[in-house]
Amino acid sequence: MPFDVWPEEPDEPDPEDEWDRWGNPENELPTVPEVPEPSVPETEADPEVATAFWVSVLFVNVAVGALALGPMLIYFRGQWLLGGGLVVVGLFVSLRTYQRYRRFRDERDDGDEESSESDELDDEVSESEKPVDVDESERGPDRSETSEGSEADAR
Repeated sequence: MPFDVWPEEPDEPDPEDEWDRWGNPENELPTVPEVPEPSVPETEADPEVATAFWVSVLFVNVAVGALALGPMLIYFRGQWLLGGGLVVVGLFVSLRTYQRYRRFRDERDDGDEESSESDELDDEVSESEKPVDVDESERGPDRSETSEGSEADAR
């Protein structure tokens, strides 16, 4: 009889007996409070911003894929034409994404009156901070000797 129980085999505990100890999770489920739905509209973002974002995401994904796959085709399979083409496409799409981002940012900045006023103020400040030519005699003693001496002292 191949399926007889060994005489020395210990009795296994009945897993059903543990329900008395831990309770019955099928009947005694914990009560979880319900979270109220937020009163935020479905689309918060400006459609122009959302469109620019998703187009940039698509372009960056294409660029990353091409820039990853191109060198692998070149190195592992020796397919220079296809791999090189993918690298060029990846670089072009990366550049195009950057240009699109800059154009979008510049258009958004031009629409703000505050930013244009601050740009004018920045231009005025930069003109007043232009370096003034100073005559050698007005500058004072040559500091190159003292800086070399202090470097030697520091060593």
